[in-house]
Amino acid sequence: SSTSIPLVLNAPKIVDMVPCNEFGSIDELMFGHPAVLGAIIESDRPLENIQLSLRQLGWSVNAPQIEQPSWTETTDGCLQENGEDVYWFRLQLDGSFASAEGSIQLIVTTIDGYPASSQIPMLFRHAPPIINGSIPTMVEAGSDLTFQITITDLDGLSDVSCIADATDDNNSIVWQKEFRPFDLQDSDGQTQLRWPVPRNLNESTDALRVAVNCEDSDGETGSWAPEENISVESYVCRINCNSTVDDGIKTESSASPIPYIVLGLCLLVVLVATLMFVRKQDVEQKWASDETIEDFDALTSDSIAEAEASLLSMAEDTPSSIPDGWTEEAFVAWLQGERPVDWTEEQWDQLRNEHASRLELPSEAVDEIGL
Repeated sequence: SSTSIPLVLNAPKIVDMVPCNEFGSIDELMFGHPAVLGAIIESDRPLENIQLSLRQLGWSVNAPQIEQPSWTETTDGCLQENGEDVYWFRLQLDGSFASAEGSIQLIVTTIDGYPASSQIPMLFRHAPPIINGSIPTMVEAGSDLTFQITITDLDGLSDVSCIADATDDNNSIVWQKEFRPFDLQDSDGQTQLRWPVPRNLNESTDALRVAVNCEDSDGETGSWAPEENISVESYVCRINCNSTVDDGIKTESSASPIPYIVLGLCLLVVLVATLMFVRKQDVEQKWASDETIEDFDALTSDSIAEAEASLLSMAEDTPSSIPDGWTEEAFVAWLQGERPVDWTEEQWDQLRNEHASRLELPSEAVDEIGL
């Protein structure tokens, strides 16, 4: 006869799961901040598969199994068990997870195919901006308040925007500036902020407090507000201290001289035009006046030479006209004189005949009328 003995195989049992980091137990995972998980798994049969994964909205990423970190032994909140039934895993988010609720799931299977699983909820977060900086102990009214800001975001700085402000003794904002950090590396940025302090600021406040707040596209925020205040000193004049308000107005006006230049040019044009017109009138009246040249002897040799040259071409123009610049008395006196050296007898006689009426004496004209 034979006896049958039933064989009962037990499934493995997950006794405990403890996530932690160097600061203790955690209930959230943050991008760029690694953590670990210690698990106790009991099984009568050898385990064929041990898989820990980070899960969110149907998406999962496996967490690798590691040796127990040495710092877990001295960190409260981490698993303090040892033995063959203790397993350790590294927890680290990547960019595929959103800032939202997720979970950590552990699945184990024996060589017989019996499984066991356990899951704990976990908040997944992208890294917030971390801000540091330095400020001066005092600032002089009328000078520039300058301070340096360093911003770090393990997710990257491309989606980080910041606001810096300064408040007075009454907690009123006297200055505010929006900015984006300047990338130095993949996750580090630096910005230098400058504010021209009003000259009379010391009359309304004795000190300033500075604060910087940053936020990324995932809603993660960071802030920096140093405990030290910045004392505001009185304004000290260093340039043009003896200038009055009127001097300042004159200086500002003189900085734009174009209207005055245009006005001066217009006045100069009007003045030149007026002088030319008056001179022309004087010249015409001068040559039309009998008092200008009383006799032919007052003419200079140059003027006579110019007249003689012009008279050579008068035969083709208007024969009976008087040369420009001559009075009739002077012209008649010249005709009654000797023939010019450059003239021929024919030219001289022709000119005298053309102006014969001018050469007649007044007495001869009277006799002709009486006859």
